[in-house]
Amino acid sequence: MGETVGIVGLGTIAKLHVQALEQIEGVNVIGGCDVGAGRTLRYMGQQLPVYNNIDDLLDRSPTAVIVATPTPTHHGIYKRLAAHSKRPRRVIIEKPLASTLEQVGDILSAGEGIDVIGIYHAAHAPEVLWAMEKALSWQETYGAFSGYMASFADSYRERESAHQVYVSSWLDSGINALSAAYRFLQLTAVDQLTILDERSSTFGASVHFLSNGMESAGIIRTSWDVSLPAKQSILRLGEATHLYLDHQQVCGSLWHRDLKLDEFKYAGPVPRLQLHYQNALRSVFIDKSGYYTTNDSRLLHALLFECIPEHPREGTVR
Repeated sequence: MGETVGIVGLGTIAKLHVQALEQIEGVNVIGGCDVGAGRTLRYMGQQLPVYNNIDDLLDRSPTAVIVATPTPTHHGIYKRLAAHSKRPRRVIIEKPLASTLEQVGDILSAGEGIDVIGIYHAAHAPEVLWAMEKALSWQETYGAFSGYMASFADSYRERESAHQVYVSSWLDSGINALSAAYRFLQLTAVDQLTILDERSSTFGASVHFLSNGMESAGIIRTSWDVSLPAKQSILRLGEATHLYLDHQQVCGSLWHRDLKLDEFKYAGPVPRLQLHYQNALRSVFIDKSGYYTTNDSRLLHALLFECIPEHPREGTVR
């Protein structure tokens, strides 16, 4: 018998989940839950039931539930799912798993016989998967990764609900940057998280990592102050080779000084974000690999949150 999936939260992100699940054999969406009036759920051309109460959705015994609600609601929803007599075997939660490290720890340590899987969609981007396949041979030729820089920006500055939904650009995009970097680097610490512009939720952080036993550092910048979304990661290999990944344009290139060594450009028909989710959910339901384990999620969130000072000084994140 295939997987039966329920979806909690039927906004924009849920539509990406549905579009991705429609392309995965052996998975059947059976219903959704949303407290908003007038929410609908359409799957494979059929209108599915939408409940206002999580218990009503769980009474249909889904084997997996996707939580696609605003970040501050994740913890409470997970606790309700875990406490139900018909709790699902899998709970798949949008990144980040929660809005505090304590809540993340509670979710990951609940011990209710539930497999909790975080969806870090940026780590499943085509350009990231392309570079992963080649990373080992590149390092053997040009040297270990020795530098890192990432910038993730979304045009949320004027969106009044952004803080209620995403909390901050650091929590929403910092986890994207970290999860993508984790494909290539052994991340060890994130510190010196600084508010560069509070109104636009712009942050900068220092990232430390190991690559082939070598200690190195880099930076992550996140912001909501752009007119168009812009996301990229740059990783240096050795002294003069750079890997450029453009996560918005879905392309990548490897350069040694001024010479282009390799290149990737996605030209398929599936939209960028839909393909992210298609790859991510396929790794959960079909490949049974490629997604991040509980220990991976614990580390990523420790890096994300532990750089936030408990008693912030001026210029640091609050």
